[in-house]
Amino acid sequence: MFEFKISDNSVELLSIEMSGELNTVAAQDLQGKIESLDFNKPVFIDVTNLDYISSTGLRYFLLIKKKVEANGHKVTLKGLNKNVASIFKMTGFYSFFEII
Repeated sequence: MFEFKISDNSVELLSIEMSGELNTVAAQDLQGKIESLDFNKPVFIDVTNLDYISSTGLRYFLLIKKKVEANGHKVTLKGLNKNVASIFKMTGFYSFFEII
């Protein structure tokens, strides 16, 4: 089961937590949530508890990145576990984001 939570949505920062499995079905639900957010600020995404990400899920990370960078800000990811980091590295996404 995938969970998406906004932990901070202040003027200075949008902080998101993702957990579970971001598969194709879960990614469809994510689209509406992403479209409703203001990306005119830096975005911090905690994926510590994200167990899996599909190619469709990666697409939404790329969409977030494009929206944030269009406004002159950065996306930072935190807590990539071994499985998710491996997927990010295999697809080249690891170099697209600031990862801590």
